[in-house]
Amino acid sequence: PVRRRQSAAAASAELNNRFQKKNTVRELVADGAVAAREWLMPFANMETPRYTMRDAIVFGLFVDWAIALNLPVGSDFHRYIIRSGGMEQLRFLLVVAQFDIDANGKIDDMEFELYEKHADESINEAVTFSSNLAVVGALMLGLTHYITLGRPSPYVLSPASKDLFGEAGQDILW
Repeated sequence: PVRRRQSAAAASAELNNRFQKKNTVRELVADGAVAAREWLMPFANMETPRYTMRDAIVFGLFVDWAIALNLPVGSDFHRYIIRSGGMEQLRFLLVVAQFDIDANGKIDDMEFELYEKHADESINEAVTFSSNLAVVGALMLGLTHYITLGRPSPYVLSPASKDLFGEAGQDILW
C-alpha cells in the first residue's frame, strides 16, 4: 500500500509539473487530453471480467470504501476502476480525452470549439445536479418536518412504553 501511494503521489507531481509549464488554454486542454488518454489506455486494453450478480452487488456496495481506503478488491479491471477514483472519474477522463479528437496532442480550432461546448455543458450539468439535489433535500426536510413538530398528529407512547417509562416517557419522546 505504501508503494502505491508513493507512485500516485509521483504521478500527481508529474501532472502538476506538466500543467504548470503550459501558458494557453489550448495547451492545457491538449495536455489534459493526452494525460487522460494515457491513463485510460491500460483500462481500455484490459479484458473485461465475467459478471455475476454477486460480484455486481459486492462491487456496487463496497466500491466507495475501496476507493477511500485504496483497497485492492476484485479483478485487475475492478482494481483499475478503484485506483482511478471510480466510474465517475473514468467518465470524466473519457470526456477530457475526447477533446483531442485526432489524438495528435494539439488542439485545433474545431476541437477547441468542441471543448468550449462540452465545458459549458459540463458546468450546466453540475449546476442542474446541484439544484436538483437541493430540491430533493428541501422536500425530504419538509416531509420529515411534520414528524419532528408532531403534525398532523404527534408521536404518542405505546402502552408498553408507558408501562416501562411512566409519564416521563412522553418527555423523553419530545
